[in-house]
Amino acid sequence: MANEDYELVCGLEVHAELSTKTKIFCSCSTEFGAEPNTHVCPVCMALPGTLPKLNEKVVEYAVKAGLATNCTISKDSKNDRKNYFYPDLPKSYQISQFDKPLCQNGYIEIEDEKKWAESADTPINRKWWDFMADIMETNPDNSPVSKDLHLVFHLD
Repeated sequence: MANEDYELVCGLEVHAELSTKTKIFCSCSTEFGAEPNTHVCPVCMALPGTLPKLNEKVVEYAVKAGLATNCTISKDSKNDRKNYFYPDLPKSYQISQFDKPLCQNGYIEIEDEKKWAESADTPINRKWWDFMADIMETNPDNSPVSKDLHLVFHLD
């Protein structure tokens, strides 16, 4: 088989922390440098009876990212609760978007000056942007880096 029989398809998962003053699903501060677990509340810790409230600034930033990448902005999106065990997920669930993401079917145009691709402009297609709460960092061996409960924005 010749190399022309193959097509390279790459997937990326990009995480970005937004410059919001409060976390994605509660009103706790996102200020960097505080002592661990000083910016937490019953919602952050998923205590019984608590309900998350989506930060409007996160939605605004997600829509801006979607528009900048030629996405269709959905008028009807929803959050999902994914239940699973992971070392950096002490509450055993993650709020994200799955079947109704806010932004979808976008692309980014890049200029291919060296003509590596068949066309001068090669689109990088996006399936969707979504936002979710990631709780802690992990090391390659899946051990938590810290016990600080923080929430970030995730572009998948």
